[in-house]
Amino acid sequence: MRRGKARRRSARNAPRGWFRWLRSPSTWMTVAWLGTFGAAAYGLNRLEPHAQRLSTADTAIEWVNPPDWLHDEAWAHVLPELEAHIGLDPRTDVYDDRVCP
Repeated sequence: MRRGKARRRSARNAPRGWFRWLRSPSTWMTVAWLGTFGAAAYGLNRLEPHAQRLSTADTAIEWVNPPDWLHDEAWAHVLPELEAHIGLDPRTDVYDDRVCP
């Protein structure tokens, strides 16, 4: 009998309707996590233009381990032609789609 009264009493004090979720700690933890992720995404989005302005180094293609036949004078024109075909020059931004698609 005591258990029944305790249940009825706690049921009376419990919030009704859609206010019930406001008292849940898991609700507030979820809101805090979503807020943290939203703030991080917003901050990274705001910092991107600043990071792009800081990339002032010259852009160049570094050929790593080219075949030995490209070092021959008869084929020396191939690498500069490839670089010209891509259209990169030292002023090309490293965030350009042609550099990192």
